[in-house]
Amino acid sequence: MGRGRATAPFRVRSDFRLFLQPHGARRRCYAQSRPRKRAAIREENMSIIKHARAFVGSIALAGLLAAAPAAYAKTVKLAAKLDASQEVPANDSKGKGTAEVTYDTNSKKMTWTVEYSGMSGPVTGAHFHGPAKPGENADVAVGIAGDLASPIKGSDTLTVAQAKDLQAGEYYLNLHTAAHADGEIRGWVKKAK
Repeated sequence: MGRGRATAPFRVRSDFRLFLQPHGARRRCYAQSRPRKRAAIREENMSIIKHARAFVGSIALAGLLAAAPAAYAKTVKLAAKLDASQEVPANDSKGKGTAEVTYDTNSKKMTWTVEYSGMSGPVTGAHFHGPAKPGENADVAVGIAGDLASPIKGSDTLTVAQAKDLQAGEYYLNLHTAAHADGEIRGWVKKAK
């Protein structure tokens, strides 16, 4: 630093500035404190931290609340293989079919996809029957409406009693035709493996 040249202030810390000022042959060095500015910065930083913590806390709480019902909900997968030998009484149909069924324990919604082939004619009716045991007949528990051409897709909301019977394996799916009005092929709905 030459004589008569003033140096620019440079930053030492965020709350102090150091000024070097030449005066003749001697130089004076002093630190200028900014306590008011430092207090304002500290207050602003604390406010930001407080709001950030509150924001993060509310996000975490919202996530927990959103996940809580899903943690208790369960989707149960079930399946059925349909053929004429399971009918009561059995018949000589060459028809075969499969059903994929899911049951959501939270919404109580049962959803199905049924595929079949080799039937004696068009399917005229399709129903889930129960409660029953193998070898027994039962009333219609859940009807299937709409287009009955393969694949049949649909859903329905079950009552608590229906859901209990479904999960206990006491429902069977029955497909009816004109030649077999009581049912051409049937399959027991059981938990999928």
